[in-house]
Amino acid sequence: MRIALQAVVWWLGAALAAAAWAQAPSDEAEVLADRARKLAESREFGRAAALFRQAFSLNADSRYAWNAARVLEFDGDFAEAHLWYVRAHATAPTVDKRAKVTEALGAVEAKLLRGDLARIVISVAAPDARVGIDAVDIPRWDHDHVRWLNHGAHIVVVEAPGHHTETVTVAVAARVAQRLSPTLRPLHTQATEGAAGTVTEIPRATGGDVPALPIGLAALGAVGLGLGGYWMSSGAADKTTANGMPIGGQADIDAYRKAAASANGTWQRGAATVGVGAVAASVAAWLWWRLPARNAQVAPMLNDDAAGLTFSVGY
Repeated sequence: MRIALQAVVWWLGAALAAAAWAQAPSDEAEVLADRARKLAESREFGRAAALFRQAFSLNADSRYAWNAARVLEFDGDFAEAHLWYVRAHATAPTVDKRAKVTEALGAVEAKLLRGDLARIVISVAAPDARVGIDAVDIPRWDHDHVRWLNHGAHIVVVEAPGHHTETVTVAVAARVAQRLSPTLRPLHTQATEGAAGTVTEIPRATGGDVPALPIGLAALGAVGLGLGGYWMSSGAADKTTANGMPIGGQADIDAYRKAAASANGTWQRGAATVGVGAVAASVAAWLWWRLPARNAQVAPMLNDDAAGLTFSVGY
């Protein structure tokens, strides 16, 4: 009897220990999620997203993936948000939750399709894989994430087979690319560690040489402003010198008129050159602002509706 009682106590203790061990990551994940919600409400979206992702790694709860996707979307990182919406959908506990995530997926896809994505989407099947894009080698990418990089005037999609979440995100980027340019041109792939994938280059709709136009206009504007300013100051100095000339007879009057006319001509030429330079610089600035090439240098803007953002435990 005593042996049986000891066995029952031992099994009960083991069960309680296992439950406590299993509960520990869940409790830690909830602590991280609470901190992330407070950061999100303070509009610290980058830190909040990192904590939500860390919580999801401890406990694959759909709530954490959902909130990670939300803060990433509000921070303007629509591609990464799409990836985490997919994870939220995969772990959603009910049909209603999955329907809500599906709606959010559609919204973030629409934002992706409206964007100018002059970037690279890279997804590989193994952490030690190497994918060669032209002369660019990108080693040791984490296979759990889709990474975005600036790469000139192209969108390059590297799609790794066998990874559902990455494939979904890359598929969205491919649709975006097809909107920008209907022609797809395959590139070579170098891969190791079983990371063979499909590499596709999609030229941007505006072409790779477009940034040269605003750069050239900006250079012209700088030269015009500098040279025109020099001529204006030189003309003003010559006019001051002419006004100080002695006037004693007709010859002096003729010399004064000639010097004054030359000074006025130099000043007017400088003013016209400054005007041309200012116009060129203005057009260059407008083009740089409008062309997709600037997106590689401009950080994502916060969404206006993030100001009243609050996060609840559920969704």
